Amino acid sequence: MQLPRPDLRLFARRAALPLLAASTLAAAFGAASPALAAGNRVAGMAGPKSGASSAYVQDGWLYTHTHTATGEPLVTATNGAAAAGVIPVGDSRVYGAVFDKGRKLTVNQWQAVLSMDAYPENGTTNYQEVGPWRYGEVDYEAAQGISDYRGDTFGPVGVTTVGDFPDYFKKAFAPYVLGKSNATNADMLAWGVQVTGVTAGNFQADDAALDPYPSKSRSDENKRAALTKICGALQSAFDTQQDKYVMSHYAHIDQDKLVPVLNALKGIGFTAFDRYNLVGLAFQVQVNTGSIGSISAFSSVKSAGNCGSLSAETCFATYLTDQYIRWLKSSSLGDDPDNCWRASMALDIYKKDPTMGSVSVVNQVINASYPGNSGKCPTSGIKWSKNMSWQ
Repeated sequence: MQLPRPDLRLFARRAALPLLAASTLAAAFGAASPALAAGNRVAGMAGPKSGASSAYVQDGWLYTHTHTATGEPLVTATNGAAAAGVIPVGDSRVYGAVFDKGRKLTVNQWQAVLSMDAYPENGTTNYQEVGPWRYGEVDYEAAQGISDYRGDTFGPVGVTTVGDFPDYFKKAFAPYVLGKSNATNADMLAWGVQVTGVTAGNFQADDAALDPYPSKSRSDENKRAALTKICGALQSAFDTQQDKYVMSHYAHIDQDKLVPVLNALKGIGFTAFDRYNLVGLAFQVQVNTGSIGSISAFSSVKSAGNCGSLSAETCFATYLTDQYIRWLKSSSLGDDPDNCWRASMALDIYKKDPTMGSVSVVNQVINASYPGNSGKCPTSGIKWSKNMSWQ
């Protein structure tokens, strides 16, 4: 499936690609062979120079090097620009404060949401983060003295450059929280009036935005107060409907993007998507590289002898991870290649708390080690931990 080339200026203006859920990968790694668990190099899997993959455990971490049978790096994202329809977003600085406020979302669920938080509805429309709390992000950043990386806009709420809130409200928020399918702009306006107390005449409510006092500037006291109420209402609803929100991500993805991935996974024997969450990872790779559209993609990897004694789950996760890291490090995208720090952050969280259930650990890692959205990409191979399934 070939997708149109994205506007790279959008990539430069907005935040980094969402953190790939560590649960996605390490859940699959949990099925690794006893040799891996024992910390030994897998039999039959020599180093990259021999043209096969290598996989070994060191200090409790799984390392892999993935190459083709002829020694070429496996799956270079030659069509990296096929990421049309996806806006990379995500900012850990916001999540640190979110957890401080005692959100009910567990860390595992948080990882699952982040693995899918940028997605296309079709090949031409860009969508941002669908987690409701993020609609108050820009105001939070301003209060913390953090620059607004989206420029002089309001972020997803009242945004003038990205009209994703109306679509999300009508297709995901309204059905699960308001109990109303096929919501309209009028429904969205009525909700805005109810939440903020702002009269209908002072709202822009259409397919572009739900914007209280659209003619007023961001610094206007009344406008900021209304936006704060909107953010609060979204978060309150999310706190009581979180499971439905998490699962609504799949339902909201246009089928021409998701179904081929599902079929490919089913074709190689994957059925427990809720346990391994490989769909989230496979989908991210598909929309970002355009390279996972059919079963033939993974079949070619298996036939090249790159799996060795690894289980199908481990081999497939390794394959997808390799593509994902290569995409992140591709300079052709116009995005910051150092965005690999998001994956490293997830691993640091796991290393301190293998249960992935401690809010305090998340805050500690984010605020101490990644306060400025920084961190190094892997220099060789891919470093992921095991047994991080999201169930």
